Amino acid sequence: MTTEIPELAQPLVVAEGMAWAGLRGLARKIDLVIGTLAEAAGAGLGVAEICILFAGVVSRYVFDSPLMWTDEAANFLFLWLSMLGAVVALRRNEHMRLTTLVNAVRPEWGQWLGTVGSLIVIVLEILLPAAQYLNVQASTELITLSISDGYRVVAILVGTALTAIIALLRLLETTTLRGFAMAVAVVGATAWVLWLGAAAADYDGPQ
Repeated sequence: MTTEIPELAQPLVVAEGMAWAGLRGLARKIDLVIGTLAEAAGAGLGVAEICILFAGVVSRYVFDSPLMWTDEAANFLFLWLSMLGAVVALRRNEHMRLTTLVNAVRPEWGQWLGTVGSLIVIVLEILLPAAQYLNVQASTELITLSISDGYRVVAILVGTALTAIIALLRLLETTTLRGFAMAVAVVGATAWVLWLGAAAADYDGPQ
């Protein structure tokens, strides 16, 4: 039995390979743009956070006239800074994680498992609850800043969405079309199982 690719199928295989290579190149460019913007925004927020905290300390302990808005402003910026930091950490592969299973398999499979695991946690455990939390906090007003708390909480949604995009881009950059399809299938199957579990937990039985 021959394993050679039929002559008529060879152009299709070459075209598919070129298309996947082009998609990988596009993924790298988008990855770089997101990373650059996240790092620049994080640096700016870090400087602003330091200035606000310094102003709050000086006004309170030097001039004995505290600026009441500094605590809320610092908390507001800190959440945005944390979520952008998560994006940067994921891009640099420096986020906290358990690597026992990842290190037990071959490097290419380890990277695939790590990315799929990150996607499951990001999308199912953070992104969806963050959207629900945003709906709750959108109607809450910050006392001293007099703005909706939704502007602070949306940082969780934005940061989580960006980390999910980064994880997907890394899959495109490091795996094959088959590996990418398998990853999407695993995440989808996990979401389906969790949805069935939640539905079963809420079911009260026949009335």
